[in-house]
Amino acid sequence: MNVLFLGCAVFGLFLMAGGGVERAEAGIFTLTHYQEVGAYSLGVEPEFTLTNGGGAAANLKYQYGLASLANMQLTLGSGVGRSHFRLGTAFTYDIIPDIEDQPGLGLLVTGTYYRYNYFGQFEVVGGPFAHKVFRNGKGNEVEPFVAIPLGPVFRASDYHWQAQVALGAMFREEKSKLTYVVEGDMNLNQAETVISGGVSYTP
Repeated sequence: MNVLFLGCAVFGLFLMAGGGVERAEAGIFTLTHYQEVGAYSLGVEPEFTLTNGGGAAANLKYQYGLASLANMQLTLGSGVGRSHFRLGTAFTYDIIPDIEDQPGLGLLVTGTYYRYNYFGQFEVVGGPFAHKVFRNGKGNEVEPFVAIPLGPVFRASDYHWQAQVALGAMFREEKSKLTYVVEGDMNLNQAETVISGGVSYTP
């Protein structure tokens, strides 16, 4: 797992420096997993866009526990080709917490600015999500999640609505401070189809 962590980190830093093609967008990543109040995590998220010519990018993620059922996440990233950088913030709130046999159900809200070769755009996204932790009795756990982010995209004097469905899972080993993520975001309306993943570190 340490080799995977190192590989993700190196690849992410390479993409931040440049080299590649088209547009890519930040994923849900660890947003549906709650940090304790006052705790934080740092992550790197490589991603690959499969639509509109394809592309690659990488994001750095900082997540902070605001309250017992509310988290904040900051994203700073860079793409390659016509996609330059993105800067955004996100907030989540669990309406129904993940306890016992009950899955967690909540809402997310994000605002992200993306810069491309000849234009910039601001995306406001909101939507429901569900997540559930499963443990194997040996200290290891997997936390699958699903989210439906949708909202307006503002570009110069016009805008349009986009929607995706995000499916993914987080994996944690006993006593490890690392969380590994795999995710697929599928286009529903005027969005991108993206495969992403990465690793997050919680001190």
